[in-house]
Amino acid sequence: MKKGFTLIELLAVIVILAIISLIAVPIVIHIINDSKTSSEEQSVELYIDTVKKAIARKQLENSSFNPSTCTIENNGNILCGNEEIIVDMKGIKPNKGIIEIKDNKVTYKNLLLNGKYYNKITELILDNNNNGEPDIGDQYKYKVNEKDTFNFYVLSFNEEDTVNLIMDRNICGSVTDENANMNGQPATAEKTCLIAWNSTNNNNYGPVTAMQGIYNATKEWINVPNIDLSDENVYTDENNTSDSTKGYTGITTSGVVTTIIGTNGATNTTIGTNKKPLKARLPKEREVYPIDNSLCTGGLGTCPAWLVENLADTDFTKYTSTKKISGIKGYWLLSSHPGRSDLVHDLRYDGSVGGDYANNIVLNGIRPVITVPRDYLE
Repeated sequence: MKKGFTLIELLAVIVILAIISLIAVPIVIHIINDSKTSSEEQSVELYIDTVKKAIARKQLENSSFNPSTCTIENNGNILCGNEEIIVDMKGIKPNKGIIEIKDNKVTYKNLLLNGKYYNKITELILDNNNNGEPDIGDQYKYKVNEKDTFNFYVLSFNEEDTVNLIMDRNICGSVTDENANMNGQPATAEKTCLIAWNSTNNNNYGPVTAMQGIYNATKEWINVPNIDLSDENVYTDENNTSDSTKGYTGITTSGVVTTIIGTNGATNTTIGTNKKPLKARLPKEREVYPIDNSLCTGGLGTCPAWLVENLADTDFTKYTSTKKISGIKGYWLLSSHPGRSDLVHDLRYDGSVGGDYANNIVLNGIRPVITVPRDYLE
């Protein structure tokens, strides 16, 4: 007579199988996910290799074809200026991203494949409205180059589907060569990196000193698009004067060189070179004070806390929970001051927008604003 399993033996087998499944299933899922990720990464590598060959063929056909950036279209082909290049490969192709060509090297960023970004240079930290969409005051990590990642807040939006981000702290940007080692480093209590808006104390020349500092602080930010201050969606007249003889005329960009245009006999100043264009600017008064977004509505403590992060220690109770750095009282804005050629505007640690002497290097530093496609944040 054959003998079957007892109930205890069956229970023991079930328990053992359950334990094995608890151990094995996560391992199998992990292996599947790793395999999927590996497959996608291989697809990205194959795609980029195909793009390189397609660009090389195009350059052989047309020696004048020498783009610096191309965009990936929904069908996986790339658009370089007005020229579409077919990317003929087997497998899944990405449908969004930026292709960069520099020194015969092809790189990519924000490449989207199967809902996942590769080499994504931003990461959401704070979503104020919890809606998954970029909103004013949302915070992001931004990898500005291969070695530096800084925190930025959404400051304002432009009509051309671009976003202006402001760094969450002042930055060191020297004007003189002897201090060049400080360029691009975050300001600290030990290294406040205070700088004049214009060392001549004359706003007819515009924010020459501060913008030179911004340029030196950010010119190595290779992951940040060049900033075109001729674009009215990025820059609007910020001299804010009631007297046409006081305050600079404006800022323009020709090619990749930026010019601050003086007025009333003041000379123009160019910033940036063909090899290293301007990447950032000072924040506009109209981005923080009431004409546009009304972030600061006038008076002490009316600015949101994120605009005064990493400024001076204070007993001003509204901002007691905000990060503080002793010795840094504020940062410069782009705007002049109405009717006074020696005064310009700044944003202060007490949450107000005020006027200060253009050559004051005791209180204020510089806080970079960059302009990026909205896609970078999605």
